[in-house]
Amino acid sequence: MATYVGYSGNVKIGTYAVGEVDHWTLDTASDMLEITDFESSGNREYTPGLFGWSGSLSGRWDMADARQLAIQSAHTGRTTIAIILKTSSALNYNGTCYIESLSSDVAVDGMAEVTINFRGSGGLNYSTS
Repeated sequence: MATYVGYSGNVKIGTYAVGEVDHWTLDTASDMLEITDFESSGNREYTPGLFGWSGSLSGRWDMADARQLAIQSAHTGRTTIAIILKTSSALNYNGTCYIESLSSDVAVDGMAEVTINFRGSGGLNYSTS
């Protein structure tokens, strides 16, 4: 069984890594459509419907980083970005998404932090290269 360590991952917009990011999540889901009928023997039956994906990334806020700035511009301009979520040097998920929200957290006793939530628009691809 293969296992992966977090420090091998990263997030890219296009072909360039997003600076200062130290955490990402990916959630996938399929709508489950009920197809129960009189011949279902008293059991509910389902079939998969539409597939969707979303996630988040977070780290230190750095608007001097060209990729963080591109994310903010895509959010305010309501345009898509191409995102790559790397698990290791060879494994990644990629697709086109919209930035759903961008949240900044600045405290006097800490670093300025940012959390970015995204929602896929179209398919999600998995690659081993």
